[in-house]
Amino acid sequence: MRRFALAVLAPLLASACVSVQSLPDPRGALKPGQRLVVAVYPSPGPWIIDASDSKLESAAKISPVGVFMQGFQDEHTLSVSKDVQQYLPRPHLGLEVHDALLQSLRQTVSSKTVQTTLEAGIVPDQLVAWNRAKDQLDWRLRYYGPDPDAPAPRDYARALMLDDALVLDVNVSYGTTATDDNKILPYMSAASRVYRGDTSRLIWEHEDEVSDATSSSTLAEFKIQPWELTGRLEKLAPALGEAVSTSFTKAFLVATATANALSGGSKPHDGGLVPMSLFQNQPPGAPAVSTATITPQTSAVSTTTAISETSAAPATPIVSTTTVIPAIGAIPPTSAVSSTTTVPAAADISTTTSPSSPGVPEK
Repeated sequence: MRRFALAVLAPLLASACVSVQSLPDPRGALKPGQRLVVAVYPSPGPWIIDASDSKLESAAKISPVGVFMQGFQDEHTLSVSKDVQQYLPRPHLGLEVHDALLQSLRQTVSSKTVQTTLEAGIVPDQLVAWNRAKDQLDWRLRYYGPDPDAPAPRDYARALMLDDALVLDVNVSYGTTATDDNKILPYMSAASRVYRGDTSRLIWEHEDEVSDATSSSTLAEFKIQPWELTGRLEKLAPALGEAVSTSFTKAFLVATATANALSGGSKPHDGGLVPMSLFQNQPPGAPAVSTATITPQTSAVSTTTAISETSAAPATPIVSTTTVIPAIGAIPPTSAVSSTTTVPAAADISTTTSPSSPGVPEK
């Protein structure tokens, strides 16, 4: 009997064992003067989570039968998402994340080496092909949370113009999440990965999340007033772009941020954007990453204050004060970490809207 039990349990225990190969330390991977190409890929539709997992369900997901439970739950979420999608307008959330991310990276890294995909020579049709999926769930499985043992979902090594660059691959999911007390909150997340352009080798991955805790609408109310959901998501998008930039800077640019701060920083670069009309939000996928809470921080800040003379007062020389906050010290690398940023109030988040975009695919 005991031998029979062991024979039955062995395959289940084996299926529960997961071999995870740690990624290299990304610090120093971005060389001085090396190009960083930013590619943002939105989900083809919303990912609407209408209920939180119970403690029993959460515990079951780490058991051998968890894969089957997760698959059943994903199919339910896909059904709910498609039902809600028919009521929602098509927001350009990928564009808004892209613009905020690009602006932040150009201020933190360099205005000369941070490029859009168009500036790097990638044609829009290629971006569309790299983001092709039949629905939200397929997109999540292909791009948002791909099999870590499978080849890179997008083969950047085939694009020869990327041979000398690192590619920041950002997959943007949007929709709702549910709290333990069954509140439905507008929610966005980004699964980011950095690949070497010449080999498509993965060297870093991370997940960032933002949500609107001030929302009190139910799922039924979002169907009746869909603009309420999309409006809140549009206000979350710039915060998500900045969170991705902060996570990247922490992992890669400790030394570079210090050098930029000492030299006065870099001015943002504008131009060469891919029309956002070529891309449309696509479905998010469940990321295979660990859960941790990281508060985004600013790496290097330079502030200049000038006091000018007035006509009524005696001549006063102009006084200039420059304060430089050096970059934070070396931060240990994380292979797959999730950071959660909760946006306190939707009204406090500014919305960035741009008529055109650099590397964001749309239908």
